[in-house]
Amino acid sequence: MSAPANVCYRFGMRWKALSALALAPLILCASCGGGPLLQNVPRPNAAVMAGIAAGAAAAVTVANPGAAARLQEQKNAKIGEQPVENEETIPLDLLDRMDAADQQPPDENQP
Repeated sequence: MSAPANVCYRFGMRWKALSALALAPLILCASCGGGPLLQNVPRPNAAVMAGIAAGAAAAVTVANPGAAARLQEQKNAKIGEQPVENEETIPLDLLDRMDAADQQPPDENQP
């Protein structure tokens, strides 16, 4: 057994309480006044990160060009398979009346 699993097994549910106590000083230091803790950490260039993401997407597309279409079809198929529950009813003669109204010539007196 590894050490963290052994400690977790030995302490049982108290492990969560001990980890909360270990994180408490960090949370208190972060909530104190002053600037952010990671204020001087260098930030990555957004253009470089966008290029990496585009390159990864292109590599996935080159590796398996039909995967995106298959996934989209699977999603659409799942949506179409879901049953639709309808508790509303219509009168039995409604369709007959609608057909009869369509077959009659329009009345010129009606606007």
